Amino acid sequence: MEKKDKKNNKNVLFLITSLLLGFLGGAIFYFYGTSYNQQIFSSELDLSSWDYNRSNFVIQDAKKVVINQDLKIEENQNYFSEAVVGIFKKNKSANDFYFFDEAILNGVVVSSDGWVLVNVLGLVNFDRSLLKDESSFVVISKKDKKIHEIENVVYSEEHSFLLLKMKDAGNLPVRPFFNFSNLKTGQSLLLYNLAGEIAPSNLLSKGSFSFPRSLDDFENELILNEVNDSFINSFVFDLSGELVALVSADKKVRPISDFKPLIFSFFKNNEITKFNLGLDYVNLSSIVNPDNNFYSEGAWLYNSGLSAVERGGLAEKAGLKTGDIITRVNEYKIDSNNDLFDILNNFITGDKLVFYVLRGDSLLEIKIDLK
Repeated sequence: MEKKDKKNNKNVLFLITSLLLGFLGGAIFYFYGTSYNQQIFSSELDLSSWDYNRSNFVIQDAKKVVINQDLKIEENQNYFSEAVVGIFKKNKSANDFYFFDEAILNGVVVSSDGWVLVNVLGLVNFDRSLLKDESSFVVISKKDKKIHEIENVVYSEEHSFLLLKMKDAGNLPVRPFFNFSNLKTGQSLLLYNLAGEIAPSNLLSKGSFSFPRSLDDFENELILNEVNDSFINSFVFDLSGELVALVSADKKVRPISDFKPLIFSFFKNNEITKFNLGLDYVNLSSIVNPDNNFYSEGAWLYNSGLSAVERGGLAEKAGLKTGDIITRVNEYKIDSNNDLFDILNNFITGDKLVFYVLRGDSLLEIKIDLK
């Protein structure tokens, strides 16, 4: 009997010891396992890098979040210095020096063969002798400091739009123009001037718009968190080096998409023209409709009870009517990310468009030749 009790006591002691050891082992495994996982998943993410540019992150149950705002501006410095140029009054003596802070105008290269878009936004009194005697001026890039003569100047006062052509220029690097519709609130941007200064900034909003919008008398404006005086008449790029906007003399920021049709129109037709459709509209994704049967996307041709289609304009001649809802133009769908105005900035005079239109219960295809 006594032997049996001793045996039972040994079994109980063995069981208790095993449980204690198991508990201790589990605690040790949990402690080091958790620490190991934290080491794996606590590495910092540079959300401003090209890998994460325009990405959206959702971070849940985070105990510690560290975001390193390294904009990697050195990766864009080389391109900026090639793309941005200065326009100078030609020195009388060949031995005279040029200083970059003495440039009378700033420009950015927009074609590989040497066309430059000169930023004259808000400059009412810029030296207009450039328009009459381009031989008295030269263009110098920030990077190679090569002096270029000017062989042609084209100006539109209506659009504050100035292009000039550099002599003996070829194979220049040109980046794409950033599409206005792709800009996102909070996006990181870089301001760059001819002095070589770079200022990180963020897009606060795409500005405020009239209601309804006039398709032909509409200008976009970007609101950045800061634009100081040293970046007057400078340029704005995204983190991948694409040209986003121009800064005016009064520090307003105009997206390059506003000027894209003018640039492409000149390159294709050798004249600065912008077609006029003659439309007033409301982007349906920007308003709240109490009628659930009403469409939530598209461009609604509306003008507060008045005609939204200009008499005698291209749109009326093609057959568009007040009350129509344009859902798509060619392959571009109109929604919260693609406004009708932004879409039409992809086209120039001479192009052919197909408008997909809802009229009552009918879906129509209306063709328009941009003349």
